[in-house]
Amino acid sequence: MNRRTEPGRAAGLMARLVWAVLFAVLSIGLTGAGARAATAGDFDYYVLSLAWSPTYCAASSRNRSTEQCREQHDIIVHGLWPQNERGYPSDCPTSYPLRLSSGLLDAYDAMTPDRGLLAHQWRKHGTCTGLSPEAYFETARTLFGRLHMPRVLINPGTRASFDRDDIRARIAAANPGLEPDMIVLTCEVRNLDEIRICFTREGDFRRCSADVAAKTCARKPMIVLPVSGR
Repeated sequence: MNRRTEPGRAAGLMARLVWAVLFAVLSIGLTGAGARAATAGDFDYYVLSLAWSPTYCAASSRNRSTEQCREQHDIIVHGLWPQNERGYPSDCPTSYPLRLSSGLLDAYDAMTPDRGLLAHQWRKHGTCTGLSPEAYFETARTLFGRLHMPRVLINPGTRASFDRDDIRARIAAANPGLEPDMIVLTCEVRNLDEIRICFTREGDFRRCSADVAAKTCARKPMIVLPVSGR
């Protein structure tokens, strides 16, 4: 009896081994396509992600009850993301505390009026920069403070439709040294959702890598929603 079942057992073990190897290969492939295992400070450049608040606020009544929407913000900092030429690091081991102090959260509330978002950005992205929480958020604020946005994005007044490349050109024209291919616009359906700008680690403008650029809106008219109440 045992001799007859040995081939079956061997086949079962072989099948499990094949599946284990296949799972490992797929896991490596998925890691390379997005987030990948990383060491803090090991990355190529930064992506500064800016959220257009009216689109977020229009998405749901729950969103409209947040501080970001109640205070009628326009552009806020979603996050500063360490990025590689392919893929990005996330949730890196760090010697810095994961829990942010109330004082730090208060200090950057005007930049990112959402304490939960600040905490999430630090855990997922900030830990991979190799910076302290204070230095990470100050870097984000410094880069954001250098940017100038065209009037259409500061106070559009009414719902307006723009060509994707027109918006990129306007942003680039307002910021010497910034080129349209250093700017990625993302959309929620057809509404402008985020503006992502790529920087070197030294803080200079640079072109975005292919996987970041691939997230840009389709080349068709996009809607820029107005800030409610203005």
